[in-house]
Amino acid sequence: LNVGVSGPGVVSSAIKRAGQCDFSTLAETIKKYNPSIFTTVTDPVIQTRNEVVKAPRRKLSDEDYEWALEALKRRDELPEDELAFATEYAEGNEGIGDTFDLEIHTIQLGPWTIVGLPSEIFSEIGLKIKAMSPFTNTLIFELANGTNGYITPDHIQKTSTYEAKYAK
Repeated sequence: LNVGVSGPGVVSSAIKRAGQCDFSTLAETIKKYNPSIFTTVTDPVIQTRNEVVKAPRRKLSDEDYEWALEALKRRDELPEDELAFATEYAEGNEGIGDTFDLEIHTIQLGPWTIVGLPSEIFSEIGLKIKAMSPFTNTLIFELANGTNGYITPDHIQKTSTYEAKYAK
């Protein structure tokens, strides 16, 4: 079940619909697809770890800076989110460090590990974290304990996509 929040009542509506579903077929399908996720733990392990890492910060391009200056000339016409970013972008790169603090939380519950990130990440970053994980079952939870905006791969940073525009 994947519930995306896009307006009032969306979550409660999705929960009501989910309550009417028979999830036994879904569970059996998952077991057939990846039986290794259903394990018996004889010696349960529960561990947690939090660490603050220095992540590289995106620097504004000259184009972003010019966009911000032009956008602020029409501030009364801008949507609230664009006004906020234009205001931030207009400050330029002065005083912005090369890195920002990114607090990462991990919880190990037997063969399962949950990685909590305070950001929205691109799927390829999540897949890389899973591939590098020493644990068989690694789950990535986004927007855990706050948000630092989008974290995108370098090749996305060079595009003009929504996520690249609003990434740290």
